[in-house]
Amino acid sequence: MPAQSTLTPEQELTAKAMAEKLFKYNRDIEEHATIFRQDPNKYAEAYVEYLKLNPNSASLPAPEDRDTCVADCEKTLAKPCENLLEHIHAYTSAMLLCRLLPQTLPHDVYMRAIELRTELEKANPLVVDPKALLGISVTGELHPLLVAELTKLNPAPVPREMEPDSVDYPPMMAVADSEMFSWDDFPSTAQNVTPEQIAAWKQDPEQTMNQFFVSDETGEKEAFKVVSVMTMKTETAFYLLNADEDEAYSWSSRHFFEMLSTAELRGTPEE
Repeated sequence: MPAQSTLTPEQELTAKAMAEKLFKYNRDIEEHATIFRQDPNKYAEAYVEYLKLNPNSASLPAPEDRDTCVADCEKTLAKPCENLLEHIHAYTSAMLLCRLLPQTLPHDVYMRAIELRTELEKANPLVVDPKALLGISVTGELHPLLVAELTKLNPAPVPREMEPDSVDYPPMMAVADSEMFSWDDFPSTAQNVTPEQIAAWKQDPEQTMNQFFVSDETGEKEAFKVVSVMTMKTETAFYLLNADEDEAYSWSSRHFFEMLSTAELRGTPEE
């Protein structure tokens, strides 16, 4: 069972409110990202226009400007989006809120908020429009911005064969900064993944959510965690986020469990 919270009732309420906000903003991020995947070239064109506006969404505001920044971001998210440029503004506003708001909390309250947000995610799984699972196609040549970005991607987790007639899930998804991690804060306690654990995860794939693993399938040790699980009909895709990365890649169920058969589970799973 999870450890009992040692927070005061007031801190618990603060953590709950933050969890609800982080859940909403992370869901906003994925919903806007789904729009971008529908036509990558048009998204790239809109993003170039966005950059011309000299956005400061990558920079955190000074403490005295924090409240104004939060209000501006929430106002942007509340407006219906009528074009891709507005979707980009909303997406970056949600990303900035996920980076900014946790800094307003003590560490123990923030960690409790993350626990509660995870519970919300499990209770309210992301429902994806089947049309969004038909794969990403680009007519003509890739936009130069996409070519530049694709050359930066680490190809190690991507190679995999899709099953015949399988659902083509989106190959990647953006993640909020709060999901990112590095080797420095990676759990040190390790145990080999057992056949019994794999059997249990096959029965209930969502048990793998937020679990940390280490695999040397590519020839060197790779640290990753499961940030999303999508199931359609009888097929499941696992989205794995590597250490120091900001995008998660999809793995078919078969290849994911093949990799886990020789992997380590880091940290102690909840019992």
